Parts: sequence; structure tokens; C-alpha cells
Amino acid sequence: MRKSEYFSNIRDIVSRSIEECRDIDNKIALNEKRKRECQNSGRYTKKHVDDIINETRELKRMLTARIDACDQDVKELTAAYCEEIRALDALRGEDLTADAELLKYNNLKEKDYRELLKRNENNRTMTRLILDNARDRGIDLGVHYNPASNEAKDIENAVPYVANTVARWYNKPEIYDKFFGDDSNFARDFAEDE
Repeated sequence: MRKSEYFSNIRDIVSRSIEECRDIDNKIALNEKRKRECQNSGRYTKKHVDDIINETRELKRMLTARIDACDQDVKELTAAYCEEIRALDALRGEDLTADAELLKYNNLKEKDYRELLKRNENNRTMTRLILDNARDRGIDLGVHYNPASNEAKDIENAVPYVANTVARWYNKPEIYDKFFGDDSNFARDFAEDE
């Protein structure tokens, strides 16, 4: 799954949760108003008021369950996405190019390694192999291989936490906009597919 697709799916999960939580919250507010009116009028029995209180409790449980479901959905989607990212770190034999043969020779210079990197810039297996070979031979190219697992770890640590926080602040649209709006840092970070 592409980064932008992952982010779009996360936004959909959180948006649906917020919408449902707002609906439940409106029902809770309506019940609270009904309860006050019943208590103030004196025309309703204690059982009637208790029924409204019990209905409100059930709505609050539904609200909590909806937020928890959002959290679970985000965690599951994030785990699947991060698994795909981690798979990028695997060295794949089918991605080896003829340039791998050149790495057997001890006479490669820094400019040779840079040329190899340039030719293989979209090939994670070759990039990692070239950088490891240069490092093993004491050549510092000033370029470091950033394992995809680092990105996966960052996503796992940030996205579910932020999504859960935003879902809990369902009644504050500015919180959603700050983290999931079109101008948010997340939107920019996840807009570029690699």
C-alpha cells in the first residue's frame, strides 16, 4: 500500500469515528436535557428518570466502544502497513544487478561507489550492498542507508497515538484539522509516495 493510501485510510477511519461519536454525544446531551426537564417538572416517576439515566449510561458505553474500535482499526491498519514497509529491508536476490560483480574488486574509489549508487538509486538491495561494501573498505560516502524498519517504528509510535487522541477530541474539529487536515504535517509527510 502506498503512503498516501495508508494516510487516506487512517483519515477515513478517524473521520467516521468522529462523526459517529458526535452523533452519540448529541444523543447524550438530549438525554441529559430530557432528564433535567423530567426532574424539574415533577410529573415523571423516578423509574422514568432512571430509564433516561440508564439509556445515557449505555450511550456513554457506546461512545467509549466507538473510540476503542477506532483505535483498534488504526492499529490493525498500521501494523499491516508497517509490515509491508519492513519487507522493503529484505535483501532480494532478484534485485541484484550486474553492478554487484564490480563490488568484488578492491580497486573501487569513492567516485566509483557514487556512480554505482546513482545507477541503483531506486534499488534498495543494491543501495544497501554498495554502502555496506564501501563501509567495509573504509570509504565514507557520507550517505547512510536508512532501514525501512526505522520508518515503520516511527509510524507505529506516532500514528495510532495521534489518531486515538484526535478521536477522543471528537468535539474539537480544530484538533482533527491540526493532525489530519490537508495542511497538516501528517498530510505533507504521507503525500509523497516513495
